[in-house]
Amino acid sequence: MREKEHFMGKTRKKKNHPKGWLVGSNATQIICGSFVLVIALGTLLLTLPIASRSGRLGVVDAMFTATSATCVTGLVVRDTWTQFTMFGQVVILLLIQVGGLGLVTLTSFFALAAKRRMGFRDLRLLGESVSASGYSQATEVLKIVIRLAFLFEAIGIVLLACAFVPQFGLEGVWISIFTAISAFCNAGFDLFGRFGPYSSLAPYVNNYYVQAVVMFLIMAGGLGFMVWVELGEFRKKRRLSLHAKVVLAFSAILWVGGAALICLMEWSNPATMGGLSVPGKVMASLFQSCLLYTSPSPRDGLLSRMPSSA
Repeated sequence: MREKEHFMGKTRKKKNHPKGWLVGSNATQIICGSFVLVIALGTLLLTLPIASRSGRLGVVDAMFTATSATCVTGLVVRDTWTQFTMFGQVVILLLIQVGGLGLVTLTSFFALAAKRRMGFRDLRLLGESVSASGYSQATEVLKIVIRLAFLFEAIGIVLLACAFVPQFGLEGVWISIFTAISAFCNAGFDLFGRFGPYSSLAPYVNNYYVQAVVMFLIMAGGLGFMVWVELGEFRKKRRLSLHAKVVLAFSAILWVGGAALICLMEWSNPATMGGLSVPGKVMASLFQSCLLYTSPSPRDGLLSRMPSSA
């Protein structure tokens, strides 16, 4: 009888601890831990000789770059194009994509795509990762997030390719992919160091098309997936949540208001916008304002490194 009770006790104990394909006692800890894991892996890959054009990147610089890319801060200690080979650039781009969407979001998507079963704990973790209002909605929100991300990035790649492929040839395809994903994830990394280290998008200060596409991608990523979901359903529901209204209202106010302030302060400054035409000044102000209110770092800006011949 005791053996039977002991056996039943073991059975009950096993049922009280269901295991999913994502394990851990706390969803927040797993999400934070996933970022630490990605940063550590990125650091290792960026220190490899194959990742740099000359020599090996130091561990500290590699860790800083990996952290900045994963956390999409846009801060760099080495120019991306000057320092890194194609391998290193691919590593950075993957870190940006994982950081922009979240490791839990991506792994959950691939698990669903492979038709793997997700337990309650997995759904709870996924729900916190994508900010779903309920666990039952987590998988649907996940699909929407991935589709929207790939849709906007694909649109950006095609639009930028129209400008970069004629300029750079086949390499323009890779530059378009990198720029589109970096802009959508608000990462701040670029491959325009060929014009000079840390030159960023300053060489395109008079190219309104490139500026407009990059602004579109930055704002699309900055609004957040749930706002886009509500905008997509607006024709059916005819209403927006308070969250969506606040995000849209303040985005417009900060973007236009910031551009107006930049115009006011820099209009005649010969070191920034003084030498531009009136449309150029307006576009540069809108672009710089867009970066400042959506991205953690303004290093993609036009004003800080504007060529004197512009």
